[in-house]
Amino acid sequence: MDTTISTLKKHTAIWNNKWLSDFTTEQVETFINGEELKKNEEEKVKSATRVNNLKFIRGVFKFMIDRGRMKHNPAMGIYIRGKKKLNYPAVMKHNDQP
Repeated sequence: MDTTISTLKKHTAIWNNKWLSDFTTEQVETFINGEELKKNEEEKVKSATRVNNLKFIRGVFKFMIDRGRMKHNPAMGIYIRGKKKLNYPAVMKHNDQP
């Protein structure tokens, strides 16, 4: 729980003065995949950090839905854009010996 809170405080401080009803899926997706999410002034965050932030944000919205404060989760259906490494299985060729 401490990790979630500290991560959200660090990365989503720009949302502190927003109303829950103001959040849209497009805004959340733009934030997660955009340039606003930074490690610091010089460094962008890695895709793993983006995935964790999205997971934590979804959890907060789900909590608010469970409490009756929101009707839908604007963070659902959002995916992290980026290059995904393709790992191909190692296969033997016809002339290789087992």
